[in-house]
Amino acid sequence: MKEVATRAELTESFVSLLERDLVNPSVASLQRITAALGTSLGALFNEVMPHTGRVVRRSQRARLTYPGLRATDYLLSPDLNGKLEMIWAEAEPGGGSGDQPYTHDGDEECVVVIRGRMEVWVGARRYVLTAGDAITFNSRVPHRWKNIGRGKLEALWAITPPSY
Repeated sequence: MKEVATRAELTESFVSLLERDLVNPSVASLQRITAALGTSLGALFNEVMPHTGRVVRRSQRARLTYPGLRATDYLLSPDLNGKLEMIWAEAEPGGGSGDQPYTHDGDEECVVVIRGRMEVWVGARRYVLTAGDAITFNSRVPHRWKNIGRGKLEALWAITPPSY
């Protein structure tokens, strides 16, 4: 635990609390921990259900839930081995990626708001997006997002290459 905490630049007590499910980590914290363990955040998606060819049925989507962040990501891509990663994100009011910005090794990502109202920070700039709006940015720039609407947020993320 101490080694993982040191590699992830987090306190050992935080890692211990996380291990016991007593703290709600941000996406940035989870990324640092998975990197310290030699894997990626994408590896946390629950087991990918069997699918036929390149089709991913709604009932077969791999899911990554962030209970304390009131958000869930669903992998729309059949796997993370192609050139494009597609994620359907849902967040309850106030939910999102957490207060800490995060980065990843992708080149570019695009977010389209399907339903709701979303605040997106890219670097020092804040953007407010509503249904139908989209934003494209470099994945290596620190970013974070939050549902600032009164209802559920639904957004579609495209990341290239897969790096989440």
